[in-house]
Amino acid sequence: MSDPMNTVEVELARAIVQTLVGGLAELVRKVPALFRRGGEREEQAAQAELERSAAALEAAEGADREREEVRQEAVWETLLRRLPDDDPDTRAALAALLEELRAGLAGAAPGGEGGQVVSGGEAGTVQQVRAGRDAYTAGGDQHFGSGPDRRP
Repeated sequence: MSDPMNTVEVELARAIVQTLVGGLAELVRKVPALFRRGGEREEQAAQAELERSAAALEAAEGADREREEVRQEAVWETLLRRLPDDDPDTRAALAALLEELRAGLAGAAPGGEGGQVVSGGEAGTVQQVRAGRDAYTAGGDQHFGSGPDRRP
């Protein structure tokens, strides 16, 4: 059985990166506050890492962009795993920020009420489509387009 805290950390790391990729850096301004419990130095380090992540994602292009997204997700997952997992306030803050980022990503999509986030790498692709209050998430080995084993 998976640890619910780890699931939130993985999803939040992915949401942070997708928010930065989407050019919505203002939505992640609350991320460094998650590290406040570790002191001002930890909070400042998280802010600096957020700025490095934004710059690295902006500079990457093509296939390098996908690799950089995966790398940045790993960076943020690692940082988030350092937060205390036995503190209910930390769990609540992570879950609240995750929902806020998801809502921001969905609101930034054309039409304001729906959106699509696709992320992937060597492990496969995850696609999340939101329309109003409904969401559909698919993961794994997804194939799009036509080819010899697909009908046109």
